[in-house]
Amino acid sequence: MYQKFVLIQRSLLAGAIAMALAPSLAAAANTPEGCLRTVLKEAQMYGQKKANSLRKCEDGVLKGKVTGPCPDAANQTKIDDAAAKAVAKIVKKCDDAAQFGLSNCPRAACAAVLTSSTDLGDCVTCNIDEMVDSLSGQTYGTLESPSADKGVLNCQRTYAKELIQAFRKLSKIYSKCEDGVVQGKIASCPDTKSGDKIAKTLTKLNDKIAKKCPDVATQDAAIDPLGAFAAMGGIAGADTRVDSISQLPAAFGVQSAACGNASIDAGETCDDGNLAEEDGFGSLDSCPADCSVATCSPSGASTATVSIASPDSELIASAIIVVYYDDTVLAIPGSGGGVTVTGLNGFSTTPADADYALRTVILDASLFGLDAGDVFEFGYNECGAPAIAGDFDCFVAEASDTGFAPVEGVTCAVAP
Repeated sequence: MYQKFVLIQRSLLAGAIAMALAPSLAAAANTPEGCLRTVLKEAQMYGQKKANSLRKCEDGVLKGKVTGPCPDAANQTKIDDAAAKAVAKIVKKCDDAAQFGLSNCPRAACAAVLTSSTDLGDCVTCNIDEMVDSLSGQTYGTLESPSADKGVLNCQRTYAKELIQAFRKLSKIYSKCEDGVVQGKIASCPDTKSGDKIAKTLTKLNDKIAKKCPDVATQDAAIDPLGAFAAMGGIAGADTRVDSISQLPAAFGVQSAACGNASIDAGETCDDGNLAEEDGFGSLDSCPADCSVATCSPSGASTATVSIASPDSELIASAIIVVYYDDTVLAIPGSGGGVTVTGLNGFSTTPADADYALRTVILDASLFGLDAGDVFEFGYNECGAPAIAGDFDCFVAEASDTGFAPVEGVTCAVAP
């Protein structure tokens, strides 16, 4: 499905602990109840403790009392102690990993063969580490630089604090709900009771943020909604961009439990073990956050042109541009580096296509640069009706001027 930006991955809040260990839950139907309940409880508690430690450190950075990066030494010690306690309790209640129903750790970043209960505990804490680190990075990654304006700073601190606190509350709600499933008290999560609690938590989240971020000017000065590129993901049944704080509650839907478990399940075409998407950095992420890349039947061919615009008319000599496209209505011939992109206005191009997003590095070797205008074009196959501008979404991951100094605020657009 076509993915657009959201501020925080819905899975990290609404899915919380249930999503992180969903493969484990499915595999653990015949394992001893005590082991399963202990894993759920310790995962939730460790996630809360780590999230709170990161929040305290990052809040200290905002206030100018902590240099960063986070976690600092003091908070890292607390996190390490909490992880050790979680593992110890899992070891105590689980004889080995097989008793829980796992042979391998489900997340790609935590991939390992599991044999002992210690391995199981390490897998659980690693899963939570990946999820909470991502949550913290995406939360604080959406903030502008700490502001000297008291009102703006209060908005920044409240925004980040309340998002982390909402995660802690939601993870507890989900953990309690899943415990009810294990005990046979309820059929699935969220049930009506936990669903009501989730709705109330998200409403309070929005109200608290709106109170400290009361107007558009304060919000714009405090928060960059597109600042955390890793936080991409669509809202179930809709292609929606979250551009303002008021849209936050609606963005927290429930992620499919299977997506992100490194196994291709029903309804998926890919699963790389995470919910990240192509962001213009590192190796190409060929699997989107919903674990599905559509295959459409070409009915015609066309081209699209990508243009840039720089603030204050700075001349741009190089940039990394990512174009997302609706893979249900168009397809770019080829895949990976085997695609054709043509540079314009003196720019050379190095493209890579993930079949839902096209990353292109552009470079003007002459260093004349361009402050605004077309930089490259690419061909695509239409799958039915002609593509329109709304079928594309474009952002500049990074850009440099003719002296190769970074330039912030460069934008791009796609014209089919």
